[in-house]
Amino acid sequence: MGGYGSGPYGFLGETSKTTVEECLNLDIRRLHRDGHLKPGAYLTWAWERGEENKATIGIKVKKQAVRLEYTVTRPDGEKKDYNYSVSISRTSCNFGGERPWFICPGVVNNVVCNRRVAKLYKPPGGELFLCRHCYNLNYSSSQESGDEMARMRRKLRKLYRKLDSKWEGMMYRRTPEKPKHMHWDTYREITNEINLLEWKLVKEFEKKAAKLIGGFNR
Repeated sequence: MGGYGSGPYGFLGETSKTTVEECLNLDIRRLHRDGHLKPGAYLTWAWERGEENKATIGIKVKKQAVRLEYTVTRPDGEKKDYNYSVSISRTSCNFGGERPWFICPGVVNNVVCNRRVAKLYKPPGGELFLCRHCYNLNYSSSQESGDEMARMRRKLRKLYRKLDSKWEGMMYRRTPEKPKHMHWDTYREITNEINLLEWKLVKEFEKKAAKLIGGFNR
């Protein structure tokens, strides 16, 4: 595995590289804080969207590892069961106690990752929980500049996620259908905001393009 999610730039400067905000994540700090890292414990972790579970995973805790159990449904409808261990290491804190870390089980170019990380990620289309380096993930804030177009792109990605969809950086595509769990008033409010933001984004792009062309003609 290597370079998952990397790719060329798309329309209006939208990069196709996946961001951590688009992924399911397991945060060992939260598991530790909530008292779940006790050997022998078993819990079901759920990621929720609206009134429905987006995904669930079983976590069996051992002394120096957690075992992850879950099922992935592939685009062709095939289901694949996963059951594998992720090692845990601990470091001493300055004021006493220990801090746990995941040891990433990823393999890139035949080299085991073994990075010590607080979070593991499973991006859309991915099947294993690995660190962001193995999947070559970006943070939205580092991927984009702080200008108005970047702010609108971030907002559009959030709005599309509310509709159980992904904004691909393309304008004038068909608006995602209403998720089953969502009320019609909420759906109309979100789609109206999407239409307005996409219109503003096009106008901002046209303004920047005109300014750039004007500079070339000087």
